Amino acid sequence: MHKTWKLALTAIAAGSAATALAAPASAAPAKLKSCDGTVVAPPFKSDWTVGQGSAGIAGSPGWKQGYDINLQSNVGIAVAEVKGYNDQNKETWYGVPAMSPDSPHRIIAVPWGNNLAMPAVRIKAAPGQITGVTVTFNC
Repeated sequence: MHKTWKLALTAIAAGSAATALAAPASAAPAKLKSCDGTVVAPPFKSDWTVGQGSAGIAGSPGWKQGYDINLQSNVGIAVAEVKGYNDQNKETWYGVPAMSPDSPHRIIAVPWGNNLAMPAVRIKAAPGQITGVTVTFNC
């Protein structure tokens, strides 16, 4: 039996399993939970449909929150806004250029500041559009 394994088994038998099996110092750090979401807006609805991110964001003074937004529908135009916070730390919705099948991807960073909150995206189908739209996002 290899000397290291013999020492580990001896330590376990002696009741110090935590010491014997401790993770090496080079172990990778825990992966942080990602933030993402999906929003589905039906056709002919004039109100916004809001989708909340799957994880909260803890900002700091001057922090800008990024959003990576993708139109999943292969027809239709999506009008979108993303949540952020203005200089007075008031929740504010920031416009995103319209997305279409020809131009389905947007990346935007908006003021967030020293706030702890859930990112969100709100969308609606373009006025008069007969199809709904689906948007996914990462934050």
